[in-house]
Amino acid sequence: MGVMGFFALLFLGALVSTTDDGGDTTVADAPTGTDEEGGGGETEDEGAEDAQPEETPPSLGESIEHGDWEIIVHAIEYDVPTAQLDEFFAEEPSGQWVTVELTVKNISGEPRSFGERDQVLMDEAGSMYRYELWASTLFGFDTNPGSEETGVLAYDVPVDFEVDHMLVNGQGGFADGVRVDLD
Repeated sequence: MGVMGFFALLFLGALVSTTDDGGDTTVADAPTGTDEEGGGGETEDEGAEDAQPEETPPSLGESIEHGDWEIIVHAIEYDVPTAQLDEFFAEEPSGQWVTVELTVKNISGEPRSFGERDQVLMDEAGSMYRYELWASTLFGFDTNPGSEETGVLAYDVPVDFEVDHMLVNGQGGFADGVRVDLD
């Protein structure tokens, strides 16, 4: 038997030992840890309490870093009159206009273009809504490092639309966005 085999047998021997009455005690019967007073082990329920709680998604006004951008969603407004949008290009919506105001800051080391198209609204059913180019305030084509811009994205959504959240995305169309709660 080689050295590795010897150590494997020692390890297995430590895991399973014989009690005085001839019965076997396995690892499952052994305590999993001790408390400060030297008492019993930690139970499965106690370990669950130590688990980290799920992070809550960011909400309005919170800064999110994603890709080359720091993004802050300031406000959402429902049933916006067309007259409040771009006076030359905005048409009447098929449902209602919902606008989202946000600020973006280029945190990369090079000029970048912000991807308005990658910012989507989601309803409770999981339907995604993209912004309408002609009704939105466009961000600059090349935003220099450290520069920030504020704009409004307009979405043509159904009259009974209720937003569940928004996905903001600073990495581009092939990346997952970051959920932002808008309530």
